[in-house]
Amino acid sequence: MLKQDVLETFEQDVSILENKKDIHNPPLYQDDGPLRQSRNWASQFYS
Repeated sequence: MLKQDVLETFEQDVSILENKKDIHNPPLYQDDGPLRQSRNWASQFYS
């Protein structure tokens, strides 16, 4: 039963995964919370 649920969920996500786009500087809003700080911190690990 769990295996079937996982498979169905994955199948639903395929179209999203196939069509996602990388946005280097997405707009951030005040309600996003500490997302900007998290992105700044994580950026040190990527070139």
